[in-house]
Amino acid sequence: MPTKIELYWSTFFGVSPAELRKPGLTVVPHAGLKGYRGAWIFVRERCIILSVPPESVNEIVQKVGKVGINWESALHLEIPQKLFGRRIVKHIGPVFQGYYDRSNLPVAPSEQIRQIQHGQDLVALHKLSDSGDPNGWRDSGLEATQHQAYGYWHQGTLVAAANYKLMLGQAGFIGVFTHPGYRGQGFGQAVVKAVVAKLLSKDLLVLYQTLMSNQSSIGLAQQVGIREYAQNIAVRLK
Repeated sequence: MPTKIELYWSTFFGVSPAELRKPGLTVVPHAGLKGYRGAWIFVRERCIILSVPPESVNEIVQKVGKVGINWESALHLEIPQKLFGRRIVKHIGPVFQGYYDRSNLPVAPSEQIRQIQHGQDLVALHKLSDSGDPNGWRDSGLEATQHQAYGYWHQGTLVAAANYKLMLGQAGFIGVFTHPGYRGQGFGQAVVKAVVAKLLSKDLLVLYQTLMSNQSSIGLAQQVGIREYAQNIAVRLK
């Protein structure tokens, strides 16, 4: 029987769960990425899924045979360059795609952690967003989904926040941001645990993504119990 994580990614790519366990490369038209002007190369062990705009499928199928993509080379940046050339506007990755593979997460009650409220916590959230890491704040996704965020207050100051974005009605992608001056003290880990527990209470799959170069973010995820499922790179096209 397919696992929740297999069902999510197979739906995302419009393939069967068995396809995610099959070695080799499969080119598919965008399903979960419908409307995205770009491409994803997704690598899970020896399985490679290449998701492209529908009108590009035939062209890319012909090119991959000439390029010779395998699971060892698929995430190298020269692969999309060979496939898409000057059409590439931007590349993102490699990206860590993780998931929480347990059925529950015991979380000790904490007076420091609570759901962020739009009205009373707006100033505190703004101060956190303006704390000196604009790229980290942007990548966290917190600004877009404030209504689902949980915060950690340390001595009256909001020092970390985490949220989730609902995907395909069955999974929540976690975003987290910790004030640069308070990192390494477990505050980010604490709010991520709170969000994981919330997702599990709703019987939702817990997903987590970050750049592979962001080792501190991956370390936080692993400490909570999130493990790697796959890696991918994305390219935006003209």
